[in-house]
Amino acid sequence: MGLINLDNYVCSNGVQKTSTYISFATETIYLRQNMDGTYSINANYRIFWDEAARNSNLSFIDLKSVQTTVAKDMLDCNLYGCLYEVLKQTYPNTVDALAAVASVPIAPIMPSIPVSIPVIPIMTVPVSIAPVVEPAPAPAPAPEEPVSEPVANGN
Repeated sequence: MGLINLDNYVCSNGVQKTSTYISFATETIYLRQNMDGTYSINANYRIFWDEAARNSNLSFIDLKSVQTTVAKDMLDCNLYGCLYEVLKQTYPNTVDALAAVASVPIAPIMPSIPVSIPVIPIMTVPVSIAPVVEPAPAPAPAPEEPVSEPVANGN
């Protein structure tokens, strides 16, 4: 799901484009409880050149953030939907786009049935444990010789 922005969008490099595609893509929603019992939700959203660029998994042209506050009873609702409503206020000339984006394939899930693999030793090597040898004590320092007093010259 995303929004098609029918207004002119000015990119950071000055290029202007209409019909940019706005989406949360794979961004994470952050939820924080406020002191008054409400909840702040925010997430980054991505702006793509157009819907075809998003569907082709091309890079986005801008990354921005959106935030809103909801009551506790709204937490079981679609939080992305709440954020999309805020985006529709930011970009009032938009249309909803329900796109089927090609997903990135993920690794297959490993079976939960344990598989027994026999372990065959290739070679047996005898192992012996070496005795622990403590280091020899350090030699005692040589005693210091007394320093003699300087003799005064009889001049």
